[in-house]
Amino acid sequence: MREAVAAARAAKAQITSLDDKLTRMRDGYKATSELLKESEARSVAATGLVKLEEQNTKLLYDIAASRAALERDERFQQEIKSGLCPILSEKCLNLKEGETLESFVSGQFVELRSRIARVETERDRCHVAKAPAASRRSFDYR
Repeated sequence: MREAVAAARAAKAQITSLDDKLTRMRDGYKATSELLKESEARSVAATGLVKLEEQNTKLLYDIAASRAALERDERFQQEIKSGLCPILSEKCLNLKEGETLESFVSGQFVELRSRIARVETERDRCHVAKAPAASRRSFDYR
């Protein structure tokens, strides 16, 4: 009888131990599952970050090219103050009636400056969109 009671107590202790182990394993599974879901979400965000960084690079190149064109046109404007084509030293034949070289080039300035402003605004939006994805890049794997 004592042996049966001792065996029952040992079995009960073993069951309790196995229940505790099972609970720990379930908790570990839940934590791992949550980490996996979070990692998948970060992976998707990281893919978007690469695209945003590529777009940002293109925008920066576009801004630099537009500023260079503006600078070149401003130098050109200084050369045409006389109203004559700097290459042929005579009135430009490609202008519309009543249009001067200076007014033509000034119109180009307005277009270039508005393009630069538009592209800079788009680049700023890209930076704003990139910030959350970039913050997800660093991940604590515990």
